[in-house]
Amino acid sequence: VARQPTLRSVIALWTAIQVISAGLTTGLIFYLTQDRGLGTAVVGIVLSAFALGALGGSLLAARLAPRAVGPVMLGGAVGFGLTLIISVGATVPLIVAMALLAGILNANVLVAYVSLRTMLSPDALLGRIGATARTLSVGLMPIGALVAGILLDTIGGGPTLALMGLGLVAAGACFALLPDVRGARIARAGA
Repeated sequence: VARQPTLRSVIALWTAIQVISAGLTTGLIFYLTQDRGLGTAVVGIVLSAFALGALGGSLLAARLAPRAVGPVMLGGAVGFGLTLIISVGATVPLIVAMALLAGILNANVLVAYVSLRTMLSPDALLGRIGATARTLSVGLMPIGALVAGILLDTIGGGPTLALMGLGLVAAGACFALLPDVRGARIARAGA
């Protein structure tokens, strides 16, 4: 593992994405119901659009997985962030469209990450690396949720979603500076 800077970098990128977006559902619900005064039906439609996008994105990811997963992860993080920024102050149909796109992007980032992490892990350490990576990404999510809760309470839902979006864009941009992540690829079977 010490000789796998790409593995360490993609685990760090996924962890950053997870921490930044940990309070997303709460922030979105707060934004739609408290800031915008929209009903629970709109919340259900927006969350359903995200779920539908995630399903479609997972099907699309199967086609993208053998290709350049580094750019998929980086572009997905930036795109996911942009969907949040665009959604603030947007019309309901645009918010639904952005939720659908965010689901597609998030699924592609996840599939690319898990595929790359598995491929780069030595067979003897696959379980330990997976457990450690999961502990980092999920274990640090409460920090992101806490920060999101504090932000929701102090500045409201729209600014909180915009900050999450900016954080995701910044994470994607910062990790794009690492050539190991930018150039990460998964070889095709038999290649």
